[in-house]
Amino acid sequence: MDGSIHFTERTPDAKERPEQRLREPETINWKELTDILQQADVATEQLRIAHDAYIAATKAEHGRHPTAEQMQTSDAALAKEQDAYEKYAEAATKRQRAMDKLDYYMHEVHTAYHDATDLETMLLGRRHKLEAQLQQADGTVSLEVFRAIAEIDAQLPQLEADADIAYQRLGKVIDAYSTTLSSAPGEAMAAK
Repeated sequence: MDGSIHFTERTPDAKERPEQRLREPETINWKELTDILQQADVATEQLRIAHDAYIAATKAEHGRHPTAEQMQTSDAALAKEQDAYEKYAEAATKRQRAMDKLDYYMHEVHTAYHDATDLETMLLGRRHKLEAQLQQADGTVSLEVFRAIAEIDAQLPQLEADADIAYQRLGKVIDAYSTTLSSAPGEAMAAK
C-alpha cells in the first residue's frame, strides 16, 4: 500500500462514513456528589474526635485504681468510636463509589471531546488529499472525487459545531469538578 486514495465508480457506503453526531456522556448530579464528599469529611472528623476521646478515656482508666465512673466513661467512649467508625465506613464507601463514577464521567467527557476534534481533523486531512487528486492526468475533473469532497464539506459544519460543544462542555465539567473538590477539603487533599 502506498497510502494514496483510490476510487471506484461508486460513492462511499454509509458504514464507511464517520459518525456525525456528538456522543452524550452520562450526566453527574454535582450537588449530590458534593453532599456525599462533605458527609465523608464530616464522618472522618467525627471518627477522629471519637478516637481521641476513647484514647483519653483509656489512659484515665489505666491508673492503679480506676473508678467505676472511669470504666463506664471508657466503655461509652469505645461504643462511640465504634459507632463513628461504622458511619465513617458507610460514608467512605459512598464517597468511593461517587468518585469512581466521577472518574468515569470525566473520562467520557474527555473522550467525547477528543473524538469530535479527531474526527474533524481526520476529515480535513482526507479533504486535502482528495483536492490533490481532483484534477486527473488528462486535465478533466474527477466527478467521483468531487462528490467525495462535497460529502465531506456537507459534514464539516456539524462536526465543527460538535467540537465546539464538546470543548465548552469539557470546560464546564472541569470547573464543576474543581468547585466540587474545593467544597470537600478532605477529598481535595486526597486528590493531590
